[in-house]
Amino acid sequence: MNCNVKNCEREQAPHGGLCEKHAQEKHELEAAVSEFADRMRRRLVEKLLDGYAGWWDPKLRMKLALVLEKKAARLRYNLGNKHEAVDAANLAMMLEKL
Repeated sequence: MNCNVKNCEREQAPHGGLCEKHAQEKHELEAAVSEFADRMRRRLVEKLLDGYAGWWDPKLRMKLALVLEKKAARLRYNLGNKHEAVDAANLAMMLEKL
């Protein structure tokens, strides 16, 4: 039987319901998310120290959404700098919290 994630879960493979291959993929995904979250935290502090504050103001929702749209477009066309994806993720987090 070919392995896919649904089969792994049904068969209760030894790695938390996943086969070795999918357990490794899960581990890599979790590591990537953790590393990206660390980058998000560092960038938020950096921008706070630069004077950017007050993101929780509901009046800024539209402005944050517009900036996120611009960053997403830059990412789509590979025009962004090394912080573009992290900035976009931070803006998305802020919008989700408002």
